Amino acid sequence: MISQVYFVLSVLFVSFLHPYHVSIFDIDHDDESKTLQIAIRVFTDDLEDALEEEGYEKVKLGTVEEADSAGAWVQMYMSEHITIKANGEPITLNYIGREVEKELTWCYIESNKIDQLNRLEVESDLLMATFDDQTNLVHINANGVKRSMVLKRSRLSEIIEY
Repeated sequence: MISQVYFVLSVLFVSFLHPYHVSIFDIDHDDESKTLQIAIRVFTDDLEDALEEEGYEKVKLGTVEEADSAGAWVQMYMSEHITIKANGEPITLNYIGREVEKELTWCYIESNKIDQLNRLEVESDLLMATFDDQTNLVHINANGVKRSMVLKRSRLSEIIEY
């Protein structure tokens, strides 16, 4: 069922039918570095709206008019709206940076070292204060297993056990 939801929402996301508010998290537990490597795709205008609603000035991401502090604001916003626990313990998330590709903004985050991943809890209310219908799709690849979760206002977190 989740794979069907993922397919439908991914198609909508890529086709930019934008009355839908969807972000996609790709979380990979890297075997070599033992870190979680996280890439988050959000619609650029949705992220700008969320930042403005939280009191930041117009950021104009990816344009020549982008606010000088835009990177710091995005980093702060991400850290305030995403929490991940590994094996029941909160982990440190290090914001690496972002790329803006017109309608999409990619945000990159890496965790501290996690030697063995037995349980992963993801909590995120990313963009949910701005959009009542926001859905955050989370795809996780760890221990050779791919799993997905769907986070909404009615379900802000989910746990996966390995």
